[in-house]
Formats: sequence, structure tokens, C-alpha cells
Amino acid sequence: MQVERLELFREDIEDLVKLTVDKMDMYHLVSAVVLGFTTSVFTEGRIWGKTPPSYIAVYFMTVGSGWLYLLMTVWLSMCASASSRL
Repeated sequence: MQVERLELFREDIEDLVKLTVDKMDMYHLVSAVVLGFTTSVFTEGRIWGKTPPSYIAVYFMTVGSGWLYLLMTVWLSMCASASSRL
């Protein structure tokens, strides 16, 4: 009786860990795709017309900070997924 109960607890913990791994893998996939789009916007994005330099600076700062947040998301999701698999 006790052995069966402990096996159920073990299965519950394994299911919770698997859920965390799956969630982190999904964060990693989505963030990597969006990071690729952000990289292409940052490197190949064109600004048409006579745009004031202050607007261009704000544009590059916002795209750059979004890129850094996405890079941190990819990095931390890989770390969380790897640490939950141990």
C-alpha cells in the first residue's frame, strides 16, 4: 500500500517536471523565432524619408532593448529547461 502511494507521488513529481520542461522548451522556440525577426528588423529595417535623428535613436534603442530581452529569454529558458531535467 505504501509503495503504491509513493509511486503515485513519484509519478506526480515526474509529471510536474515534464510540464516545466515542455513549457521552457516552448518559450525557447517562440523566443528564438521572434529574436530572428527582431534581428532582421534591427539590421535590415529601413527608415524612409527625413526622420529626425532623435526618432532614429529612440527606434534603435527600443529595438535593441527588445532584442536583449529576447536574448535573455532564450538564455534563461535554456537554463531552466536544463536544470529541471537533472
